[in-house]
Amino acid sequence: LRQAQPNGPRHPRRARRHHSSGSWCWQRRATEEGRAAKAATVAAVRGGGGGDGGGAGGGGEQQQGGGGEGLATAGAPAASCAKLYVCEFCLKYMRKQRTLLKHKARCVLTHPPGKQIYAHPQGDGKPALGMWEIDGLHCKAYCQNLCLLAKLFLDHKTLYYDVDLFLFYILCEVDERGYHIVGYFSKEKCSEEGYNLACILTLPAYQRKGYGKMLISFSYELSKKEGKVGTPERPLSDLGLVSYRGYWTRELLNILQDPSRTVMSIKDLSDLTCIKTEDIISTLQHLNLLAYQKGAYVICAAPEIITKHLKAAGSPGVVVDPGKLIWTPYNAEKDYKM
Repeated sequence: LRQAQPNGPRHPRRARRHHSSGSWCWQRRATEEGRAAKAATVAAVRGGGGGDGGGAGGGGEQQQGGGGEGLATAGAPAASCAKLYVCEFCLKYMRKQRTLLKHKARCVLTHPPGKQIYAHPQGDGKPALGMWEIDGLHCKAYCQNLCLLAKLFLDHKTLYYDVDLFLFYILCEVDERGYHIVGYFSKEKCSEEGYNLACILTLPAYQRKGYGKMLISFSYELSKKEGKVGTPERPLSDLGLVSYRGYWTRELLNILQDPSRTVMSIKDLSDLTCIKTEDIISTLQHLNLLAYQKGAYVICAAPEIITKHLKAAGSPGVVVDPGKLIWTPYNAEKDYKM
């Protein structure tokens, strides 16, 4: 592609509008070079490469029985790409380092688009944290690039064009240069099944720091703000089940060991934690703390057994402070003017 003259293209039929940059570009005829560029784009969508110019071709969230047509087509030619360069702020991808350096010179972003809903200075020499909420309807290109980035690390993730129906929550470490993404989770705007999380990822460089546990905890803090019971989207992976079962165990047993709560039912636990009753039952059964007597479930938890299970559940990771959360639940009427 070659940039046109300032006065516009001389041959309108051979020119097309480049929507992302607002400039006019020449469209070459099909050549070997053009076909190679197309193959590189297909490889980028698959997670193995990218075009020189960076940007998303599509993305979306994993849904059971979800619709949409995947971008990567069967039998498409593959392109060789040893490295993929990604701008850490806008998440546009490119094949060459020089392209990235040129892009960084003109990229003005220092944080994710959208709005910041959480700020937490950790102290003790640890970096400050920030959480940003992004609407897939209003920041489609960024969310598509985020889905493509996640595809590099999540083999089971399915890519779709449409990200309009999802909200994305980006966790960042903050320094003098800006907000650096460490992980994210997404959720459906309106889930009939009550899902409060659709996809979750902590980037490999930031794993084993408690950020994954923080993302799970944050999804339930949003459910508490909404006043709704939540649960992650099914099916859960083996690692996902272990992570969630650890969170459920810590939340439930911390309440059960409180001496001021003498009588506690499963419904009471669900109301306090916004954890779905089915998840509470499965967790307590896994811990052998639940018995079924006379047609009802009975919680049988001695203090020493609770202490033992809490120790086995491990640390809660980075603790979310609900007082620092500034957030308003999603309102469908505002977007679609119903």
